[in-house]
Amino acid sequence: MRLSRKIDYACTLLAALKPSFASGDYLSLRTIAAKERLPLPFLEKVAGTLRRKKIISAKAGAAGGYRLLRDPKKLSLGDVAKLFGEQSLALGCLRSDQQCSCADDACTTRAAWEQVAHDVEAAFNRMTVAKLS
Repeated sequence: MRLSRKIDYACTLLAALKPSFASGDYLSLRTIAAKERLPLPFLEKVAGTLRRKKIISAKAGAAGGYRLLRDPKKLSLGDVAKLFGEQSLALGCLRSDQQCSCADDACTTRAAWEQVAHDVEAAFNRMTVAKLS
């Protein structure tokens, strides 16, 4: 799983919006961006993707902002990564667009990298937004 800036910012935004799931309150994206020291224009793009995927909702106006629609206990970081098009961890020759320089049976590290990829993906799928501080 590639840990892109979009995924990082999405997780930060979702962590900030966790209280809104229970309360129903809308939180200002500008306030979140300032508190987390994130660039507002990029955070707006991330929020737009999450809104289109029905993870968060937006409300315009003075009392507007964003709120979390999905239960943070049931939303994994793996789910978040997939929303942004990341399907699996891609290390070197494991990526589909790369060719391994040696035959599969002669590669001394491929099995280890496959295990690392599997373990990281499993950790992402176990970690939920609720566990983010």
